[in-house]
Amino acid sequence: MPDRYVARDSAELVGVRVTATTVAGTAVNPTGYTVTVAVVPESTVTPTSGDYKVATWQTGARGTFAVLLVGPGSSVGTLAPGNYKLWAKVSASPETPVVKSPDRLVIY
Repeated sequence: MPDRYVARDSAELVGVRVTATTVAGTAVNPTGYTVTVAVVPESTVTPTSGDYKVATWQTGARGTFAVLLVGPGSSVGTLAPGNYKLWAKVSASPETPVVKSPDRLVIY
């Protein structure tokens, strides 16, 4: 699992790659939907609804990502040093898919 290192006093964007397809396998662009991201300690099994913060989309050569600012001045705030997991929740009525990032966020 790749690690993303961010200094405790740094404000940086982090992201969760999101792919979407129909049941038949046709690719769908998820960026028209509202997305939220949760940043939780690695030991957390699943985030609670209060863990999710409003996020934005970024699309590029590596795919489509739900991105969120972490650190001082962000909606997440300053994180304590440790290992964290990122989760994205897409509001695509009637579905609400939740995606866990395989990456680990390491705050030092």
